[in-house]
Amino acid sequence: MKKTFLLLASFLAVTAMAQAKEVVVAPIENSKEIIVEAIVVEEIVQKFKPSGNADLSYTYHGEDEHDSADYGRLQFQGNLKFTENQKLEWRIREYRAFQSSDSKYHPDQRRIADHGDFSDMRFRYYYNNGNLGNSKVNLTHRLEYRTYTGSNGMEQFILDDGNNANILRAKDSQYAEYTARFEFKDYVSEWTPDWFENNMFIIAPAYRYGWSTNDSNYYNRMGANLYSTYEMPLGFSFEFNLYGYYQEYGQEKKIYNSNETTDNLWALDVEAYLYWSHTLYTMDQWKVSANFEGGYDPYSFRTENTTGGSSKNTYELYMEPDVKVEYQVTEDFSAYGKVHAKYVNWTEQNQSSAKDWTWQPRVTLGIKSTF
Repeated sequence: MKKTFLLLASFLAVTAMAQAKEVVVAPIENSKEIIVEAIVVEEIVQKFKPSGNADLSYTYHGEDEHDSADYGRLQFQGNLKFTENQKLEWRIREYRAFQSSDSKYHPDQRRIADHGDFSDMRFRYYYNNGNLGNSKVNLTHRLEYRTYTGSNGMEQFILDDGNNANILRAKDSQYAEYTARFEFKDYVSEWTPDWFENNMFIIAPAYRYGWSTNDSNYYNRMGANLYSTYEMPLGFSFEFNLYGYYQEYGQEKKIYNSNETTDNLWALDVEAYLYWSHTLYTMDQWKVSANFEGGYDPYSFRTENTTGGSSKNTYELYMEPDVKVEYQVTEDFSAYGKVHAKYVNWTEQNQSSAKDWTWQPRVTLGIKSTF
């Protein structure tokens, strides 16, 4: 019994000593040097790529209700932005009459066919100067050159040309014009309502020099223009332009229905257009749309009447609905056709006696490429 007790005590003592001497060795970790490398993020700058579009179309103008001769117009127009700040626009038109008209020439009528075949070429160069200082006003310079070349014996004719409607153009005449276009849309859009959103509001001082084959048959024009456009709900938009200028002639101009002459005049042309567009049908590459435009093109006020008619003030008020069919051949190439008609006071545009609004049917076929 005593031996058993001694053995048990000895085991317990040895066990206690072994536990007291037990050493727990922790694993040794090798330290590693952490190297942080700076990652350089390079900003990818998109290289400028020239872009633009080109549109070739042919329009047949049918006879109006006054039996004016029908004619065709071949048109090539487009634009090319060849640097970030520079752009070129062009529009080249060739008019060809299919038959001679029985009506006589009237200065206040715009019947292209009555005046034979002619060409109308216009080129515009833009340079975007950027914003002025810290303001939101953008300045763009524009140079324009336009030339009219007739093939018949007419000494003068009038073009279907907006604010130039009642300015007689001498045969083989041309002009060069400079405008400084100050864009204020970022300011104007702040106070226009959402339903009449301003997209363009440009005030542009302008100078034009026009001349013809006769050295003394020239004019100087100095003035200022206003260009503005607005977006409205339901596919409507509105355009309003003003052209105010003083024009001085190199040759005395006879005042209509008078023995007096003048070498200058003051003028104001007002353009106001309402546009509407609505997509009727789309399927795959096809699109059919209904469109409308109309308004004053232009309403002209002058201090002297050197263009004929019984009034110094004239206006053309028109509307032109159309249905257009487009086919997207590729992403960058499309073909289109359009059936339209223009309703306008062709024969009488004097302010006090405007009348005889008539329809002229038109058909247009064209192709357009973007690049």
